[in-house]
Amino acid sequence: MSDVLIEALARPGDLSMRLADTICLLAVRGGELGELEAYGAPEGQPQPFKRLRSEWLQRLETAVARDALARLTPERAVEILLQGRP
Repeated sequence: MSDVLIEALARPGDLSMRLADTICLLAVRGGELGELEAYGAPEGQPQPFKRLRSEWLQRLETAVARDALARLTPERAVEILLQGRP
């Protein structure tokens, strides 16, 4: 996770809670869609670990930098993040 996201999560206030809710919901929805990124096992072996896709985190970082989360519900933010909309 980027420094921008970590710093935003560490700030006190509503925006950090909204960001945390968005990250959690992104993990849930991404998992439901089977779109989490597998990692941690050698090629050809079962992939025991999954994480958020790096492109989702980059989009989320952009949303934080643009203060978009202040205007969006976590549900709407996740819809946009999953669609890849700028």
